[in-house]
Amino acid sequence: QFDEVEAEEGLFYDKIKLNPETLAGFEASDDPKAKYPLELTRYGMPSDEYREKYPKGMPNEEDIIRQFVSYLESQPNPVLVAQNAEFDVNFVQTRADLYNIPVNMREYPIFDTMLLIKLWHNSLIKTLADEGNEQAQIILQALTMTGKFGEYTSASMGPVSKAYEISTDDWHNALADVKMMMGMTRAIFVALLDSSDVNISKYQDRMAWGLRKKKHGYHRSDK
Repeated sequence: QFDEVEAEEGLFYDKIKLNPETLAGFEASDDPKAKYPLELTRYGMPSDEYREKYPKGMPNEEDIIRQFVSYLESQPNPVLVAQNAEFDVNFVQTRADLYNIPVNMREYPIFDTMLLIKLWHNSLIKTLADEGNEQAQIILQALTMTGKFGEYTSASMGPVSKAYEISTDDWHNALADVKMMMGMTRAIFVALLDSSDVNISKYQDRMAWGLRKKKHGYHRSDK
């Protein structure tokens, strides 16, 4: 199960999975000061290294949200860019409301790279693949996944980045995700510019229809 893990100061809310072996090691610890399993790793970083990097424990969540909001307000024309931005914007807004931090995240322009992938990139790749473009066929094959409803074309940052040979070694590490998203977005824009004369309306219209239906709970569109 996923659980929150106490540090010396504050709490971890990241997705840390406690497997049975790790949990058993924690429960069997004789160290009364132990706040989390010695063997616990956070996104591939051993806990000893993590303790060395953050000797005082995790920064307080409220302080982080306040610093982020303050940073946004200090920028002249900020644009928020994120993969699946709906989740991130809602998360920050919810936490800000919890701490009575005055901010309306919806006031800022939001660019969702997942919608860029779904509506533009994947529509282009499918169209080019239909036309016999070998490179597009390779990319489409890399993005084709199988789920409970059958095959679908992934819009996840990991598979798309891999398709363009962008490193995903530290996927789900915050800083690495930003770098990955930058590289992925750049590659997508290059692909779109190189094929700006291609008519992608067949797949784009279909995806737009699916997204509208999904928003109202009627239809499951490609992931």
